[in-house]
Amino acid sequence: VSLDNWTLSDDVAQPDKWRFPSGTVLGSNAYYLVMATGLNLAPTNASPHTNFKLSSKGEYLGLYDNLGQVRCAFAPAYPTQSVAYSLGRTGVGDEYAYLPYVTPGRENDTNDACAGLLPVPQADVPHGFYDAPISVVLSVDEPGAQIIWTTNGTVPTLSNGVVYAGPLALTQPTPLRARGFKPGYVPSEPFTATYLVGLTNALKTLPAICLVGDEERELFEPHGLMAISGGYSNWWPATEVDHYNNGTPTGRAYERSVSAEFVPLDGSAGFTLGAGLRTAGQGGRGSRRRGPNWAQQTYKYDLRLYFRSVYGQPELTYRLFPSSRVKELKQLAIKSGFWDDCINPALKDELFRRLMLDTGQLASHGRHANLFINGVFKSYYNLIERPKQDYFQRYFNSTNDWEVLKLGVTEGDATTWNSMVSFAKFAYNDPTNYTAYCWLADRLDVVNYADYLLVSVYSNNSDWPANNWIAAREHVAGAKFFYVPWDSGCSFGYNGAMTVTNNTFVRILSFVAGGAPYALYYNFLRGSPEFRLICADRVQKHFFNGGALTDENVSNHYAALKAGMFEPVRYQQRTYNNDVETNWLPKRRGIIFQHFKDEGYWPA
Repeated sequence: VSLDNWTLSDDVAQPDKWRFPSGTVLGSNAYYLVMATGLNLAPTNASPHTNFKLSSKGEYLGLYDNLGQVRCAFAPAYPTQSVAYSLGRTGVGDEYAYLPYVTPGRENDTNDACAGLLPVPQADVPHGFYDAPISVVLSVDEPGAQIIWTTNGTVPTLSNGVVYAGPLALTQPTPLRARGFKPGYVPSEPFTATYLVGLTNALKTLPAICLVGDEERELFEPHGLMAISGGYSNWWPATEVDHYNNGTPTGRAYERSVSAEFVPLDGSAGFTLGAGLRTAGQGGRGSRRRGPNWAQQTYKYDLRLYFRSVYGQPELTYRLFPSSRVKELKQLAIKSGFWDDCINPALKDELFRRLMLDTGQLASHGRHANLFINGVFKSYYNLIERPKQDYFQRYFNSTNDWEVLKLGVTEGDATTWNSMVSFAKFAYNDPTNYTAYCWLADRLDVVNYADYLLVSVYSNNSDWPANNWIAAREHVAGAKFFYVPWDSGCSFGYNGAMTVTNNTFVRILSFVAGGAPYALYYNFLRGSPEFRLICADRVQKHFFNGGALTDENVSNHYAALKAGMFEPVRYQQRTYNNDVETNWLPKRRGIIFQHFKDEGYWPA
């Protein structure tokens, strides 16, 4: 049979969504394997890849012949899929079953076929905060099914867990997992709920982000994401050949499956979702160690969640950040912060980004939460949108590729960016020449640049501009690069080294010799009368009349963040660093206005 002009589609309204490669012929009693990956590839000596993916929860799928007639279809949708079982035909007609033995490219093996996939057990009490002990009743909507449960983070199996026999009494924070089992059926997916019972009041001023997983295989020693063997503390190196630190490498190979939950304070549902967990943080990753608690920077991991179909859903649809234009997330950063902001007061990076948003520029939305792993409190964290290509596409409703840079190229083509850096490097490009200024301004959003400059100067963004920045633009003619703040926790003074009197302009210029792009652009633009006028206009806009960087606005944001952070920080650190309120706010404005005058952005 020739499959020329035959098609596959996951959209009943678009039957020709994906065509079989030209010249494909299916021989008698032969099999043809197609990979539904969304990659849209047609390799010469391997299986082709469709231009769409299939949902693990079920959706329409149709096979059409060269006349556009349906030859086989799952309508309205195929059933929910299982990681360990395939769904396949068991006979000549449309008889399907779940098959435990997967045979891609060969005849289906129908031995031990299962009639269906058991539904997930349910509990009569939702996850949440509970002051007093609770009783939880489990049930599964399938006659004769048995429930097995665990409270140590592991997935229940026939050989792991306790057979459910009646209500469960929970008297302390507990990660409850449960599965349904019945002969002739695929075991259910796990039910997971973290019950935060009997917490101290200090841990109830923030919502909770709860991670549940097998501690030995997914999380800690010996095989988990944060497993460490040997070496020694600061900036961990291996000292023997069998030493390892799983939190140091990057990539999908070091991603582990967990259940992730967000538990709001107001008793609303939040979310429970399977996800891939990784460690994160370029600088901090190497220094992380497993310690008795996460109250110190050395022991406090940066983490990141990836939402993929293989874990349950391809994206997070819960509105974790209601004011954001991005309604679905593929990644979620669980940021610890760095230097003193990692520990105390742990809100400077969030404060920086909120001030950037108030200037009218783009910044990741964030919120604080206490992190619990298998019911155990670890520390307070900042949940943040991660600005990658898919984030910008969703934010700007774009289908085009994007150029996203973070210290170097992370996504897309760097040709335009490199030409801008080269332009700014060479002294013969005179910033007082309007044509030269326009060349850079046609490629760099100078208003965005100026606003980012002013927020950075006000806060004395100190681990910057050589580090910790993101720049992006849509990969289309005429699009301009704009900056997005990232990892700005070394702000508002830190570690005793950076104080309220520091001149951030001097710091920026100190990175010109090293070739930091932001510093190179500033070294050029500060000589332009047009740019100085833009800066003066933005100073007027943001530092007066209720603007983003007025003392009142900064104070209001700080107070709102402190209201949630004060108790958990003091609970874990026994103290709270209130320097932003007592030192920075009363003094910084007057100090930087002298700096503005020195730079020509404000009348002397």
